[in-house]
Amino acid sequence: MSNTPIAARNIVIYLLKLSVAVTILLYLFNKVGLQTILVNMSHVKAPWLVAAFVMSLFMQLAVAVRLHALITPHSVALTRTKTFFINISSIFYGLFLPMGNVTGLAVRFYKLVRTEERYSWAVAAILADRITASVTLCLVGIIMLIGDWPISSAESFLGLVSGMVISTLLMVLMLSRTALALIARFEPVANFAWVKATVMKLKENVTAYHRLPVRNLLFIFLYSIAAHLLGVVAYYAIAQSMDLGLSFMTVGWLRCVLILITMVPITFSGLGLRELTAIVLLGSMGISQGQAVTYALLVFALTILSIALIGGVYDGVQWMRDVSTKKARQSENGVIL
Repeated sequence: MSNTPIAARNIVIYLLKLSVAVTILLYLFNKVGLQTILVNMSHVKAPWLVAAFVMSLFMQLAVAVRLHALITPHSVALTRTKTFFINISSIFYGLFLPMGNVTGLAVRFYKLVRTEERYSWAVAAILADRITASVTLCLVGIIMLIGDWPISSAESFLGLVSGMVISTLLMVLMLSRTALALIARFEPVANFAWVKATVMKLKENVTAYHRLPVRNLLFIFLYSIAAHLLGVVAYYAIAQSMDLGLSFMTVGWLRCVLILITMVPITFSGLGLRELTAIVLLGSMGISQGQAVTYALLVFALTILSIALIGGVYDGVQWMRDVSTKKARQSENGVIL
């Protein structure tokens, strides 16, 4: 019964986010004209959209390699393929269940710990993965924004720098002895045996990253950079499908800003925020509001929704297999009995 208020609150938050997203989109559709957006979509070049989808898949593969490299120090038996499907299925649940990205992270945590009944390593791995992703996202965005400086915005530069500074500080904190000192502070107040054991395990798993050779850290960092560059290629392919005339550098920092903006948890999967931001940024480059909204919607459809649906289908197939296997075992037991 104690979980009922929490579940109700999560549903309310989900509905509020969905309401905000729908309200913003309806406003934009009314302002820009839904017919205009549909016409824009009918004129896109399909081969470029296919390329964007393929690049998004490759990006998720690179993300899976990065997470797998962060899992490996914990001696967990998990393949890169399994890590890939855990990632994309978590995107599905984060998209369609209450609490959004928080739910996605929770599902990723649950699926990881199912492979081995230890929790602290999964917390350490997910935290390290998120921090690495944020640092490299901002780094790619800053480099491309500087390369595109004549037409880029100071506001975007400031936002990316701020994001990178915060993420880098978190990464340095995690890789330094300070992280161990902070975790150790919880030991004296860990009166329960299981709490103290968890704290000690978390300390042990954070220490695993301190022991990583520089080449391993460089591998993780470069794969994270590669994942973001593949994401930039996907965004660039969508821009090409619409003949927006944006350079690769422009698309590179634009993507990073859009992702940072949509991290603000006030709408359903960033819908509405992504489109409004696209209007502001692309509008400064002479691109119409209708094209900006169309571009943002295609970005969502090809880089998030399509990947999420694949993850959902995979999880559905796995669930049916598990049910079938369970029924088969029950049937065998029934025959034996």
